[in-house]
Amino acid sequence: MKSFVKLGLATSLTILLSLCNLSSAFAVDIVQVTSPGGIHAWLIEDRSNPIISMKFAFSGGSSVDPGGKEGLANLVAATIDEGAGDLDSQAFQAKLNDLSISLGFDAGREFFSGELVTLTKNKATAFELLERSLTEPRFDREPIERIRSQISLALKQRADDPGYKAQSTLRTLYYPDHVYGRANDGTLESLKNITVSDLKSYLAENIAQNNLTVAVVGDVDRVELGTLLDQAFGGLAKKSKPFRISGASPAIKGGTIILDEDIPQSEVIMAHRGISRDDPDYYAA
Repeated sequence: MKSFVKLGLATSLTILLSLCNLSSAFAVDIVQVTSPGGIHAWLIEDRSNPIISMKFAFSGGSSVDPGGKEGLANLVAATIDEGAGDLDSQAFQAKLNDLSISLGFDAGREFFSGELVTLTKNKATAFELLERSLTEPRFDREPIERIRSQISLALKQRADDPGYKAQSTLRTLYYPDHVYGRANDGTLESLKNITVSDLKSYLAENIAQNNLTVAVVGDVDRVELGTLLDQAFGGLAKKSKPFRISGASPAIKGGTIILDEDIPQSEVIMAHRGISRDDPDYYAA
């Protein structure tokens, strides 16, 4: 696996193509856009509908969660749009709903990502709300505790799921001392350890212009998009904290592990060493 993980060109193009429901029979013109402020993006201009759809990702994700606070990135993603600036959670969500703006965030193992979908006529407000969520999230107590409780409940329910038990066991045995062995959304104990200060620190250290990749499809040209990109991301820090994942090798060589559970079904999970991230055939494979 490559030590320094960034969203590669092929992945960017995959995001772009997944955003537009175009038949493979039609040619897709993908252009690279650089905003006046230096923000880069990939664009497919599509005027068939008055909609703009954007996906973006920052390197990091749950892999940079501090030890003992696993699930931090996931909690940030779940609460970052629960109020920003002078808008509390209800006011912020109401504004999104009133203007039919879809804004959401997600934390994977190696990326903190988001998606914004808006009608063209509401683009200025949509990109403003995105900017405020990234730079001025409120992290008020009520939404944080509400969502922390929701995640905790999901973790408790999942603890009895045989499929999850099998996956968790395999992950832990393969990577006992590596970030790949941790659950993205943490544990019941680690969730309790996460504070508002931790949420703010995660953003300050990992959300920046230098580790950002953006893909856009829709009713916007490159000039308009440049202005919108600066509006959304121009206020971010220029550089993030260095992000590195050390190489990972399975701690066990193979074999069969059986978990004897009192349930009326069986779950079978198989794992095999995969192709290296920096292998030239990685995306083809």
